Amino acid sequence: MKRIAASVGLVAIGTSALQAQDAGAISAMQGAKPWNASVSLRGFYDDNINSERHDKNDSFGFEINPTIGLALVGERTSGSVSYTYSGKWYDERPEGNSSNWDHTHIFSASVQHAFSSRTRLVVGDQFVIGQEPDVLRVNDVVVGPQRISGENIRNFGSIILTHQFTDLFGIEAGYANSYYNYEDSSPDRAVGANGTIITEASRSGLLDRIEHYAHIDTRWHFAPQTVGIVGYMYGTTLYTADETIQGNPDSIPPIPYSKSDSRNNRSHFGYVGVEHSFSPDLSGSMRVGAQYVDFYNANESSVTPYFQGTLRYFYTADSRVEVGASYQRNATDFVGNTSVVTDADTAVVYASVRHRIMPRLFGSAVGTFQWQRFNGGGAGADGESDRYFLLGLDAEYRFSPHWSGHVGYNLDVLDSDIETRNFTRNRVYIGVTADY
Repeated sequence: MKRIAASVGLVAIGTSALQAQDAGAISAMQGAKPWNASVSLRGFYDDNINSERHDKNDSFGFEINPTIGLALVGERTSGSVSYTYSGKWYDERPEGNSSNWDHTHIFSASVQHAFSSRTRLVVGDQFVIGQEPDVLRVNDVVVGPQRISGENIRNFGSIILTHQFTDLFGIEAGYANSYYNYEDSSPDRAVGANGTIITEASRSGLLDRIEHYAHIDTRWHFAPQTVGIVGYMYGTTLYTADETIQGNPDSIPPIPYSKSDSRNNRSHFGYVGVEHSFSPDLSGSMRVGAQYVDFYNANESSVTPYFQGTLRYFYTADSRVEVGASYQRNATDFVGNTSVVTDADTAVVYASVRHRIMPRLFGSAVGTFQWQRFNGGGAGADGESDRYFLLGLDAEYRFSPHWSGHVGYNLDVLDSDIETRNFTRNRVYIGVTADY
């Protein structure tokens, strides 16, 4: 089964990605044993374990990363389950940790069922406990780019039903749910002359939330290789911490107190799209439309563009490339200055490649650029932007079918108009992996 590498790559799990992961895992198990297991042992160096702008703390350490998975293929029903653990030990304790260890747990499960040749159901779920932003995110967007100490929880589940009424016309209906719960739930406060000042909101106050998305797409099969899409999606985000995230009665003028639920919102998406197979090895998809978002507790609403697009090319059996882009409104970990930042317009461009350089040597690269512009927050926040760069490089040498060696490098750079947010983080690792 395909292994999710939480510490090596840049992981993005969304509705379509969860389906692709399930399909890939199941197809890989056809004609092979129904289970697999692997374990990796790596040494690493991290030059900025706390994602700080200044006074960086660096650390050497090691990581143990076992995975076990099971995939079963039936005549109509197929399914897969997996569990991945990552234990990282730092020789310098990260800020906010009670020990020198980070523990990450990833549980994944998915089921596909064909009721008939025209009707298909896909159900999936992934539950994560972790600290790094690449495992806590759901889609391509990184909401909190810094490493976050604690047992932070993220769950993503989806259900998709497709039915082909005729050779030309079909419908896809689906629901997806994301849940976030961060361990940090104590905002920093100070007592001023006129009352309590919120000097720094907690991660829970800013980011604990439940996101619901339901969609229905009409699918038009214009040709065997081409499907046109006209669709609608409804989304709602509910912030659950019930904490005060901003307030300063001593400022001039005073900044009123705001709570987590001031960011609650509803969204309506309308879009058209296309899915096309240029060849058996090259395929792409695109959706273009608009998003109307209503922050009903803040009496604010607006319309912005919406875009999702991917292109995948498998140019040999062991080599592939994928590029993609997206644009929509998303949550943010920035609270603002004189009022609350409601969310951020976010554009993401990414590319990944895996290439078989020699019969036993493979190279992988993943790159992401994310731009986001803050909405609200007052002077010095509203309209300001972040630019986030991520790069992951990995070289794998297979000594045998069951043993491989890895060496790699990860780079995170946050370049922000809000100077206190800026940081650069470099990580390198070397290790071995055993698969069975």
